[in-house]
Amino acid sequence: MKAGSKRAKAIAPKSAPRVVVTYVDRTWTDRLAAPLVDLRMEGDEVRLRIGLAARGKDSGQRDALEEFAAKGGKVDTLQMVRKRFAARLQAQLRLTEGSGLSLELVAGERSFLYPATVVFGPDAITFHLG
Repeated sequence: MKAGSKRAKAIAPKSAPRVVVTYVDRTWTDRLAAPLVDLRMEGDEVRLRIGLAARGKDSGQRDALEEFAAKGGKVDTLQMVRKRFAARLQAQLRLTEGSGLSLELVAGERSFLYPATVVFGPDAITFHLG
């Protein structure tokens, strides 16, 4: 596979929800999107898998994905705007009250798994990781 084609796959469609990531060093980016969101039960835990991609083709947005891959193990919070998904996640958490929540963030070939707590705001879902 050519290097250019690998990078092209890391661009999210315009319909993918914007993601804001804050790292433990207090830096942040809003240049990522979540084209893949998967919710499932694994054992007695709710597992949320979010695939991340650059929001656009310009170098700053591609750099944000590379920065995430480099800092991925040091994420503090993740915020995502996706109202219909928020309702589904709330329903799943109610059904499995007492179950843990884990968040798997995937960027290209790398994935990072975190225990998570969630806050449902009026406009976004905020995940506190770690």
